[in-house]
Amino acid sequence: MLNLCPLNLTGSVQKGVKPAELVKLEKKCLECLERYPDLNLYELGRDFYLAYRIKQLKRSITRPCAGEILLSLGYTLDLKIDLAVLRARFLSQCPPEIGFFLGYPVKDVLGFMGFDSFSFVCTLGWRIYEPVEPSLKLYNLYKKAKNADNRNLVLCERDK
Repeated sequence: MLNLCPLNLTGSVQKGVKPAELVKLEKKCLECLERYPDLNLYELGRDFYLAYRIKQLKRSITRPCAGEILLSLGYTLDLKIDLAVLRARFLSQCPPEIGFFLGYPVKDVLGFMGFDSFSFVCTLGWRIYEPVEPSLKLYNLYKKAKNADNRNLVLCERDK
């Protein structure tokens, strides 16, 4: 049986629209990585990887507010160090601040972290809090970039 390669989920990252994507990959999937030359993978544990582009990810974790919050949580804003910190926290649970690495709006990450001043509205790719409009716009941008190359999807032969 042929399945779609899980790395197909990284279209918005490959196009430089989204800084990173969390993907679950089997070891066999890693053999296909040469099909994605602009994609970096960082193993977080439990078969999960952060697929990212360096420049966009650095920009995402150092943007205003996100960088300050990450510093207050013990991150350094040095990508290599911060990926190791994220991995250590991910091994026990998925930390809510991963949203900053994935390019989610600061207000949505803060709302998910439990800050009372944000009202939950809905879940699309992530939990969205008021005001909805900027999050919906970003979600649609990510979705459009992810789905733009559906005709070039890579099939995975891992189940053969």
